[in-house]
Amino acid sequence: MKYSFLLFFFSIATIGFSQQNLNPVQWSSEVVDSEDGPVLKITADIEKGWKLYSQFTDPDGPVPTSFEISGNDVEILGDVEEQTEPEKIMSDLFGLEVIQFSEKAEFHQRFKADKGTQINTSVRFMTCDGLRCLPPTTIELQTKI
Repeated sequence: MKYSFLLFFFSIATIGFSQQNLNPVQWSSEVVDSEDGPVLKITADIEKGWKLYSQFTDPDGPVPTSFEISGNDVEILGDVEEQTEPEKIMSDLFGLEVIQFSEKAEFHQRFKADKGTQINTSVRFMTCDGLRCLPPTTIELQTKI
């Protein structure tokens, strides 16, 4: 009986711990060539059922995705551009219209820098699945040119 209780306790603890480590958005970055010069391409792969919010969603709702991009001898040109067309929906969870991405979102940042330079990107974002939201998270990406 004692062992059954311990097994039950550790099973519940393991399930609880694994639910705390939800990570429904996987981020990656790479430098690609474009007609206007090099572009930092930042991609979010979003698990089915989860949503990532646009940089331009209402700040009274979910936390908008934001980027801080830097590097030694890196000149940032303009703002981060959303390449994926977002969805605009009325959210029951927030009680207002939100601008969101499902499954995948791609962002581009133009820049000037020499080969061999590293670009550091800090991404702050929030994700929800319609029933719950995870707290805002900040991740760091490093991309070598």
